[in-house]
Amino acid sequence: MNILNKDHKIIIRPQQNIVDCFREIFSSRDVLFMLAWRDIQVRYKQTALGFAWSLLRPLLTMSVFVIVFGKVAHLPSEGIPYPLLVLAALLPWMFFSHTLTIGASALIDNAPMLRRTYFPRIIMPMASVGIHLSDFIISFLLFSGLACYYHFSMDLRVLLLPFFMIHMILLTLGTAYILSIMAARWRDVIYVTPFLVQIGFFVSPIGYTTSLIPDNLKLFFYFNPLVGLVEAFRWSLLAGKVLVHWDAYAISLGISLSVFMIGSVFFIRSEPKVIDIL
Repeated sequence: MNILNKDHKIIIRPQQNIVDCFREIFSSRDVLFMLAWRDIQVRYKQTALGFAWSLLRPLLTMSVFVIVFGKVAHLPSEGIPYPLLVLAALLPWMFFSHTLTIGASALIDNAPMLRRTYFPRIIMPMASVGIHLSDFIISFLLFSGLACYYHFSMDLRVLLLPFFMIHMILLTLGTAYILSIMAARWRDVIYVTPFLVQIGFFVSPIGYTTSLIPDNLKLFFYFNPLVGLVEAFRWSLLAGKVLVHWDAYAISLGISLSVFMIGSVFFIRSEPKVIDIL
């Protein structure tokens, strides 16, 4: 926000209103795209395989699940090829976990830039979304190719996937806003975040379905917002052959919207003080 004082000097102050803040983000969208593209280019620089890692990471993760949980533990797949069941869940999970890990340290990693010039600081965690959105698209293409290999056809439910993607992005952004501010104040958050992500991995139905959860624990289980989101992705991509518990999805959507709004307000109000700390 630019203010002209009595000495005819322009004072730049961050927006304190969430609506005005997102207007400012829209006016600075070129900066957002530039930062996202910069991070995409730098991410695989000086690697032998380059962008191929975007394809290999979900493929290798899925392979581990297939061997350990599919072949060794013999977990049920409800009549669906187990690789498809796992990969459908990995799409939102890998986006959430990887984006959150980078987004939490976004302010710290870009501290020199933030000290020298002004732009909406809230853009920094948002830029990490652009990086992993490209990975998400590549993983979705991998899922489509695997579905063709298993002669598995998707139906009209896949048209709801963009809505579930927006849900996924809002949950991830809200959490990243909160963690990035906390990490700027307490650097311990950078080390705690991967640990929390690991816990989230095991309490989310990635390698299994919610049918394995005891009925007396399901309501508690549903308060993990990733449960309803993962179920929704599977329901959309697997032609409804894996049922979605809509009460779990409603809880997930409510928590995700709340986290996004709380995270946005928390970031906007805390940002001026945090930049001084950086």
